[in-house]
Amino acid sequence: MSTIGLARKSAEAVGALYKYSTLAPRRRPGDSILLEVNKAVNFRTVRELLIFFESAKHSVYLAAHLGRWSLAAARSLRWHTNTTLLWSGFTSPQAHVVCTDNPNRSFDKLRGCQKLICLRYDYGPRLRLPPRHFAMPLVMHPQIYVQYRGHERLESYRSAPRKIRMAFAGHLDKGYQSSSVREQFGRLTRLEVLDFLKNEGLIRVVSSARELRAALNGPYRHEFLVVTHPLRIDQGEWLQFLSQVDFLLCPPGILFPWCHNAVEAMAVGTIPLTNYPDCFFPSLVHGENCVAFSSYGDLQRGVMEVLNMGEDVVTGMRKNVIEYYDRHLSLARAAARILDSPWETVCLHIEDEREESVPAMVGH
Repeated sequence: MSTIGLARKSAEAVGALYKYSTLAPRRRPGDSILLEVNKAVNFRTVRELLIFFESAKHSVYLAAHLGRWSLAAARSLRWHTNTTLLWSGFTSPQAHVVCTDNPNRSFDKLRGCQKLICLRYDYGPRLRLPPRHFAMPLVMHPQIYVQYRGHERLESYRSAPRKIRMAFAGHLDKGYQSSSVREQFGRLTRLEVLDFLKNEGLIRVVSSARELRAALNGPYRHEFLVVTHPLRIDQGEWLQFLSQVDFLLCPPGILFPWCHNAVEAMAVGTIPLTNYPDCFFPSLVHGENCVAFSSYGDLQRGVMEVLNMGEDVVTGMRKNVIEYYDRHLSLARAAARILDSPWETVCLHIEDEREESVPAMVGH
């Protein structure tokens, strides 16, 4: 980045810091939440928490830190209009709910607090949820919520006519040949999955916008289409694309098995073909709300099952997928379950999108 570009970026961050900061709230509204993140987690994790609480119509005070972290936070807050950076420390809370990763916070010492939410960064397939423990739902990409407001148009997407039996679209660079996904989580990687399907002749690659338009505007295609480089579907049109597909192949991400695309597919009633059904809480069920695979043989059988599936079965699975999303992945409902729970102290298990966080997720 040029010196001028760096200076402009720095000036924008300082301006945002001034605009979105407060030293102390003037009042303590009943729907406010104080979010205190001390660990060096990926800031996308923080954004997902902001979206989580904002979806339940709560205002958020994000405890600020000295240094670059708060500059990065301030630049992101233009997308989070119900969040303010809070610079004062607290002995009594400035919010009725405190959500923190500080293990030393105790509900008994937070005078006036109605609920304490303790954050734990260990979301993963081995996670167990005893009473008072909740899993943060897997989410769509943050910009789908805050920029494109796609979660507000789900009903129209769900009722759109389907055009393609099965598809995949996404990145296929070398980063997706992940040792973490294979060695730590024991899953076939994204590149392994796509290479196998290509070698078996089970997919048709679409690499031009003209070819994709023809597929979406023509009669129903009983095919498995893979949209790949150099063609890229714009994020603002992603949910619309998914709404025209009956099934979406949802292979792993880079560090972890789970990926945004499975949640985005389920949001619009598209059924996931995936090798991480156990990374959802509760787990997805093969033949009910997903088609699951673990080995190459499972994958091939799953693809053939999808391509030969009757319309009544597809319709039933789509209904199940929508019911699962609304019950377990709707952020507003999930946040309400936690905030309205009868316990004063609860634990929220979330992911930390950093490589060093993997051991906690796999129980090492």
